[in-house]
Amino acid sequence: PVEVKAKAVLLATGSYGANKEMLPESLDKFVFYGAQLAQGEGQKMAQDIGADVVNQGYVELFENGVEWKPGIAKSTYNGSMATWDVSGILVDRAGNRVVNERSAGINIVKEMEKQEDGRLFLIMDADTYKAFEDNVAGYGITKKMLDDWIATDGAKIPYFAKADSLEELAKKVKIDPEGLKKTVERYNGFVANKKDEDFGRDPNYMKAKISENGPYYVVEQLPRYATTLGGLKIDNQLRVINKEGKAIEGLFASGDVAGGARGDDSIPGADFGWAVTSGYEAGRTISD
Repeated sequence: PVEVKAKAVLLATGSYGANKEMLPESLDKFVFYGAQLAQGEGQKMAQDIGADVVNQGYVELFENGVEWKPGIAKSTYNGSMATWDVSGILVDRAGNRVVNERSAGINIVKEMEKQEDGRLFLIMDADTYKAFEDNVAGYGITKKMLDDWIATDGAKIPYFAKADSLEELAKKVKIDPEGLKKTVERYNGFVANKKDEDFGRDPNYMKAKISENGPYYVVEQLPRYATTLGGLKIDNQLRVINKEGKAIEGLFASGDVAGGARGDDSIPGADFGWAVTSGYEAGRTISD
């Protein structure tokens, strides 16, 4: 142990997103898309001297995760979004579509949570997979990763597979073959009529039918979270508040270790914005 004496201490130790022991069971189906160093040590240190916390268990939610290591996500967001411009669809293990693929991400996450293992499956023909492959690369996923995952043929996580027929593809990842076949036929009818009668997908994203000829591809899609939104309770001077509602003398917090600023979800850009703003404001308060 090293003891350092100072008039003020600023905790900027990040979230507890990688620490399962600090997360609720409701996130068991989610995969973590963040820093493995996010273990919550700063929060625990402050709690040891009486600090209060707020919004515990709230996380930043996203769809489009693949479990490349147990519990750890890679994001296919750009690739997945590109498939809706061709003929990609999302199905459950019964082979059914369960959501408008172009709806808000939180709507897709809610459907994923209903699944036994949190998974939906992105079904693609060859042209659609080409769009997926072209757009997903460069965001932490390489072409070699994709090729290696496809080569596992659905035998292990992340569940990727390729087959010459929809029936064969479905069996590789334990989707009902007949259900998938019926869903593809129904969806192709919607494309022909330019109207999604089941979920109201915008016709602008239903421009191509799923091909009658293989090969076909499947990629798992899991709910993921990027960081935690709960943390140490602070006031508007970034001072850490104790359980009696009073500021702890000389203790400040900024960034993800400080909770409450972003509510129960977070919009793009808010994380960096909060980190920069809270760090600046804490520094200004301390220097005064």
